[in-house]
Amino acid sequence: MPFDSMTISALAHELDQLLRGARVDKIHMPRRDAVVLSLRGQTGTHRLVLSCAGSGSVYLSSVREENPGEPPMLCMQLRKHLGGGRVLSVTQPEYERVVALTLSCVDELGEIGEKQLICELIGRKQNIVLVGSDGIILGCVRRIGLDMSEARQVLPGMIYRLPPRQDKRLLFDMTRDEIEAVCQSGGIAESVLKQIGGVSPVLAHEAESKGGAGQAAAFLYDLAQQTKAHTLKPYLLKKDGKAFDFCCAPAGLYESLPQQSFIAMLDGFYGEKTVAEGRALLTAGMLKTVRAAKKRVAKRCHNQRLELGQAQGREQFKKQADLITANLHQIRSGDARAAVADYFEPGMPQVVIELDTELSPQQNAQRLYKQYAKMKNAAAALGERIEKGEQELVYLESVEYALGQAGDKSAAEAIRDELTEAGYIKNQHKGKPKKKKSVFSFLEFEKDGFTILCGRNNRENEELTMRVADKRDLWLHAQKVPGSHVILRTGGRQVPKSVLEYAAGIAAQHSGAVASGRVLVDCTAVKNVKKPNGAALGMVNYFNYETYVIVL
Repeated sequence: MPFDSMTISALAHELDQLLRGARVDKIHMPRRDAVVLSLRGQTGTHRLVLSCAGSGSVYLSSVREENPGEPPMLCMQLRKHLGGGRVLSVTQPEYERVVALTLSCVDELGEIGEKQLICELIGRKQNIVLVGSDGIILGCVRRIGLDMSEARQVLPGMIYRLPPRQDKRLLFDMTRDEIEAVCQSGGIAESVLKQIGGVSPVLAHEAESKGGAGQAAAFLYDLAQQTKAHTLKPYLLKKDGKAFDFCCAPAGLYESLPQQSFIAMLDGFYGEKTVAEGRALLTAGMLKTVRAAKKRVAKRCHNQRLELGQAQGREQFKKQADLITANLHQIRSGDARAAVADYFEPGMPQVVIELDTELSPQQNAQRLYKQYAKMKNAAAALGERIEKGEQELVYLESVEYALGQAGDKSAAEAIRDELTEAGYIKNQHKGKPKKKKSVFSFLEFEKDGFTILCGRNNRENEELTMRVADKRDLWLHAQKVPGSHVILRTGGRQVPKSVLEYAAGIAAQHSGAVASGRVLVDCTAVKNVKKPNGAALGMVNYFNYETYVIVL
C-alpha cells in the first residue's frame, strides 16, 4: 500500500506549495482510469497525473503518454468545467487516502465558483470524481450504485461524501501511551493494522522490528507528529536491486534510499512504470500474433522435415522397378511376389519384391516408377518449403525482437503496418488503404568524426542498408541472431580499429544476444550485402566478412 495516509499528507503538502495559483492549460485522459492536467504557473509547467488504476496514484510526471484519438466523455466534462481554472489548493481531507484538488473556475454563465477534482486511493474502490461548487457529483471514472455498495453511492447528480472510515482509531488523534497500549495487546504489527488507521503494512512491520511495544509506539507517534508538521522524508524501497515500493520512513527490512522530495520520487517511480506498461500495451497484441505465427511455422517445418525424411527412401522404388523390368520373362501376371537376382549388389543375391496381383508385371514396374518420381518431386518441393519456412522464422524472430525494443507509439505502429502488409494482421480498412509515407528515425552515434546509423525495426533496417548506405560504408550485424542493421559511414576513409569496435558494440547492444554478455558481430562492406528475391523486409545475405567478439 504505497499511498498510505502519511505519504499522501506529505505529497499533498508539496503539491499545494508547488501548484497553488497554477492555471489548467490542457486536460487529457490517455487511459480511461487516468486524468492528466497540464498546469502552468509561476513555478513552470507541470503535468499532474491522477490515476485509479491498480492501487491508484497521484504524481507529477515528466513522461508524455499518447492520447486516444477520441477523448472519453469524462475528459470532455473535465475540459468543460475545469478548463482555464486556477488551482486554489491541494489537500488531504481528514487524513483519508484521498487527494482533493480545489480549483477556481468560470462556468458557462461567466460566474466564478469552486470545483473539486478528487482522487480516491482506497483499496479496490479507487475513483476520480468531479464535484461542483454545490457539492454535487458532475462525473466520475467509476460509478458506484446501490448494487455495488450500500455504504455510499458515487453517481452524477448525487451529493459527494468521503468514503466511510474504517472502525479504527486514527493514529494522528492518539497519544503515545494509547499507541503503546495497542502494541501490547498482541503481535505488534497485527494489532496496529487491526486497531489503528493511517498506518501501512510496511510501517506496521517496521514498528514491530524496533524491538518492543514502547519502541514501536515511539516510532509511530514520531511519524504522526512529523506528518502534522509536514517534515516527513521520502524513501525508495528496493528489493534484489529493484525499486518495488516507497515509504515515508526508512524501512530496515528493505534497502531504503532517501529521496529529494515526494514529487521527484514518484515521478521516477511511476515514470519508468508508465513507460514499461505503455510499451507492453502497445505491443501485447502484436507479440501474441507473432508468437502464434512462429509456433505455426515451426510446426509446419517439422512436419515437412518428416515428409522429407520419408522421401529419402525413394531410390528403393526405382531399384525395384528396374529389377522387375530386367526379369519380366520370369514373372507371371497374378503373382503376389517375385524372387529375382539383385544385379546392383555384389554376388547378385536373391531379393523378393511384393507385387499387386491386379496388375501385370509391366504395370507393377510403372507403379513403382511413378512412386519414385512423385517422391523425387516432393523432396525438391519440400526442400524449398522448408527453406522458406526457416527464413520466415528468422523474419518473425526479428519482428519479435523489434517489438521488444519499440519504445513509443510511432515505432509500434510502424511494426503494425509491416505485419499488416505481410498478411499477419488483418487489414481493418475497407478496400486498399492509403499508403503512408514512411518516416525513418535511425539511431545516430558519433565516434572520432565518424557517423554510425542504427535501424530500429525491419523497415528501417532495409531502408538503411539498401538505400541510405553508400557501397563504401561498412555494414555490421550480430551473427545469427535478430538485431539492428548498423551502418558505419566511412566516406572512403580508413576506419580506425577503435571506431570499428565501437560500431560493433552498437550492433551487439541492439541485438537479441545482448543478454548473453558475449556477442559475435559480423562486419563487411555494404557492397557485399544483398537482398534475395522475394525476401521479407530487412532480410539479407552477406559475404566476405570479418567477425568481432564483443564482451558487454
